[in-house]
Amino acid sequence: MRQSIPATSYDSARTQFQAVVEAQELWRYRSLIRNLVSRDLKVRYKRSALGFVWVTLNPLLTTIVLSVVFSFLLGASQPHYPVFVLGGLIIWNLFAQGSVAAMSNLMGNSSTLRRMYVPPSVFVVSAIGSALVNLFFTLIPFMLIALALRVPISLTWLYVVVACVQMTLFTLGIGLIVSTMVVFFNDIYEMYLVILTALNYLTPVFYPIGILPPWLARLEVYNPLYLFVSAAQHAVVGATVIVGGSIVDGRQVGGVATTIPPFIPDFKMQLVTWASALLVLTVGWLMFTRTEAKFAYHF
Repeated sequence: MRQSIPATSYDSARTQFQAVVEAQELWRYRSLIRNLVSRDLKVRYKRSALGFVWVTLNPLLTTIVLSVVFSFLLGASQPHYPVFVLGGLIIWNLFAQGSVAAMSNLMGNSSTLRRMYVPPSVFVVSAIGSALVNLFFTLIPFMLIALALRVPISLTWLYVVVACVQMTLFTLGIGLIVSTMVVFFNDIYEMYLVILTALNYLTPVFYPIGILPPWLARLEVYNPLYLFVSAAQHAVVGATVIVGGSIVDGRQVGGVATTIPPFIPDFKMQLVTWASALLVLTVGWLMFTRTEAKFAYHF
């Protein structure tokens, strides 16, 4: 006989340890999370002739377009540029799709949260889970394309998994933050889409950081999104740096382009990336759990 989950009610006075309680509730409802992820994927591709093929086809087509534009028109100096672009896109899509879906899932299930008790974080986590499954389906063709374009196989390729884990934690944190905000301010959804578009162009995802002015390139060190994306890209295709030359009007002039083989971040940079991911996740979790008792009054 199937054992039912005990009913749980909201308690607005239970705030001190709500973050811990919510984590425990999330674990108890793990089967619901799996079902939500499965349902989301089935519904999304239910009436599509190609089905899950679109998960990989979309970034592949984008890679072709960007490769033509940047490789030929702009002459971007980046080894194995198509692999570089695809690697950046699949990591970026995890963040973009997951954080937007987190808001949509929470608001889309507002009626459910008003009628019965379900931990609100279930809908945010399931959104990130769906984005993570999509990432898995794109990683396989990514590796196959890298082999087809004769990118040298290296043990550094394994670091892509680490970069994906870091981006997943960071995305969950951002998803919790924006989901909390959108409950109280509906305009946050549209504002976030605009910010996301700006971040897509400001973050060197589909172009090498070397084409940026030096002052702007230095600022990217403080952009966690770039740190996660570039770590995955550099682990597979390496990078190109300009040695020598001079800076004129804020731009690098002259110098010799030197190709660096695939590498992983040093220990200091790894500490920075892990700290960034865990800090954002902690802030998001505390923010979400401290305010979730008020969600039902604002849906």
